[in-house]
Amino acid sequence: MKASRSLQGSRWPNRSSWRGEEEFQGVLERLRVLGLRKGVKAIERIGPDPTRWSPEDFNTVARWTMKSDPQGFRRTIKLLKDAVWYAPGWTLKDIRAFVAGLRHTLEELLPEITRHDAWKESPRFGVPFFIFQGADDVLTSPNATGPVPARTSG
Repeated sequence: MKASRSLQGSRWPNRSSWRGEEEFQGVLERLRVLGLRKGVKAIERIGPDPTRWSPEDFNTVARWTMKSDPQGFRRTIKLLKDAVWYAPGWTLKDIRAFVAGLRHTLEELLPEITRHDAWKESPRFGVPFFIFQGADDVLTSPNATGPVPARTSG
């Protein structure tokens, strides 16, 4: 992956990460190129405004966004699956509880997360940090997160 000059604190679509029509069209374009008509239809039905999404809509957008980048999707799924499946001492019951916890967290926090603007509400942290993000990252694309130097210099 190429280095990028962008920042995003989380994978959640919020006002700072999902910039409406531009990101929406980017996902649709990638899905069309791949011939994933079912994904195009699902994303068009949901629309570009994350403040109107239900937890199911969020999961649908995340799933089709990942599928719009097949290489990234395979890497991410393998990484997550291996991390959970081979976690020392975890049973199937633990894995089910982990997945249920993710679902519950999403249902409880989604309305607040989609309204949060990290750049507006948390504009400055006096802590040194490094940013590693690929230029081809489809979940937190450089277009969505903007240039870091302009937002982090101080």
